Amino acid sequence: TTNRTWNGDPVWYCGDPSSRTYPNSCHALLDTPPFTVQTGGGLVFRQWISTEYDSGNDYWDGAIIGVSTDNGASFTTIAPTTGYPYLITDNPDSPFEGGQPCLAGSGSGWQTLVLDLSAYVGQTVIIRFEFGSDAYTVAEGWYIAGVTPFSSASSAPWKPVGTMSASM
Repeated sequence: TTNRTWNGDPVWYCGDPSSRTYPNSCHALLDTPPFTVQTGGGLVFRQWISTEYDSGNDYWDGAIIGVSTDNGASFTTIAPTTGYPYLITDNPDSPFEGGQPCLAGSGSGWQTLVLDLSAYVGQTVIIRFEFGSDAYTVAEGWYIAGVTPFSSASSAPWKPVGTMSASM
C-alpha cells in the first residue's frame, strides 16, 4: 500500500487500504523468503503500528515475530533487540494467548527494529511477521517496510530465495 510509506517505498500493510483499518478477527502472516544467516547476522525493519488499546501495557490486538529453521514447518517467537514493549490482553477471541509479549501502539510514527539472528549463523531461516486482532474494536493496523537481513561480512550479500508471501 501507499497509505503510509517509509522512505517513499511501498510497504506491506495488514488492513484494508480503502478504510485504513484491519478487520475484526484478523490473523495475518507475512513470511520472508528463506535466507542463510551470516556471521554477525540480523534483520532490520521499520514498522508503523496502531492497535486496539486496553490499559496499562496491555493491548487487545498486536503483533509478534517468529523465526523458522525448518522451511516454515514451525516458528519460534523471537523478540526485537529492544524487546516487546506490550502484552496481549487475555481474550478468547484473540489468536494470541493472554500475556503474550507483543508489538502494539497508537500510531506515533515509524520505528526501526532489529532482530539479532546470531544464534542462527549458518542456518537457513524464514522470518514471520504475525498480526492478530480480537472480534471487537479495530484500529488502523500494522505497516512493515525496509525488511533487510544483514551481516558483519559486507562481501556476503543477502540472496533471497523466492518472494515474500502473505496471508490474511
